[in-house]
Amino acid sequence: MQGALELARVRPRAPRTALGTEVDPVRLEVFNNLFMNIAEQMGLRLQNTAHSVNIKERLDFSCALFDGGGELIANAPHMPVHLGSMSESIKTVIARNPRLLPGDVFVLNDPYHGGTHLPDITVVTPVFLAPHSSRLPEGEGEKPLFYVASRGHHADVGGITPGSMPPFSRRIDDEGVLLDNFRLVEGGATPWLREAELLAVLGAGPHPARNPAQNLADLRAQIAANERAPRSCARWWRRSAWRRCRPTCSTCRTTPKRACAASSRRWPRRSATAATRCRSTTVRRSRCR
Repeated sequence: MQGALELARVRPRAPRTALGTEVDPVRLEVFNNLFMNIAEQMGLRLQNTAHSVNIKERLDFSCALFDGGGELIANAPHMPVHLGSMSESIKTVIARNPRLLPGDVFVLNDPYHGGTHLPDITVVTPVFLAPHSSRLPEGEGEKPLFYVASRGHHADVGGITPGSMPPFSRRIDDEGVLLDNFRLVEGGATPWLREAELLAVLGAGPHPARNPAQNLADLRAQIAANERAPRSCARWWRRSAWRRCRPTCSTCRTTPKRACAASSRRWPRRSATAATRCRSTTVRRSRCR
C-alpha cells in the first residue's frame, strides 16, 4: 500500500554456548589423533632406548600428554593401569614448583602423590611453546602450556626383596627408595642432569636400589622420550593458533566423558553381581547397580 510503513523488530537469540568454545568436529579429530600420535612416538623412543627388560621387552611403560593444569589430554595404548593416577603426579609437580623453566625434568614414584608401586617411576617434563611469540596472550609464554610424562616399571628400586615387590612389606621403605618431586634436570640456558644427586638418593635409606646404574639408564631413556613431545608440538604450533588449541584440548577431555555418560544412560536399569576368585580360596563378590 502506498504510504505504508513496515517495522521489523530483530532480537538476537541467546547463544547456548560461549563464543569461541565450539570446536569443529574435523579439527577435533585431527588434534585428537595428533595428541595420541605424540604419545605413541614417545613410547617408541622409550622402548628403543631403554636398558631394562621390563621396559624394552616386556613393554611395562606408559606415555601421555597433559594440559597446563595437569589433566590428561591423550595417551598411547600402553599400560592403562598407569594412567588412572598419573595426572595426580603432574599436579604434584605443578603445586610444588610455582616457577618452572624450559628443560626442567622431575622424577617421582610416591604412591601418595599419584604413584602406583615404587618400581613405577614417573618422569615429568613441562612443555613451553614459543615463549616470545606475539601470538600468545601476555604472560602465557612464561608458564608451561603442556606437560608430558612417561612412567616405566624399573627392574629394582631397592626394598627387602629383589624386584621391589615384597609380599610381606609393612612399611613403604620395605618396597624400596621413594622419590618425591625430585628435580632430575635443572632447566634453563644450560640444562644440567643431576646424576650424582640421583645416585645418592638411590643409594640411601635402609634398603637402597641394587642396580642404580640401570635405573639411571632407564631414566635417561624416559627423558629422551619426553623430549620427543616438544619437537612435535612445535611443528603444529606453527600451523595452529593457541586460541584454537586451548578449547580443542578441553574438548578432547570432555568428549569421552559425554560419550560414556550417553552410553550408560542407554543401559537397562537393573543390578548385576559378579564373583572373582583370587589365587587363594578367597572369593570376592561385587554388585553393580
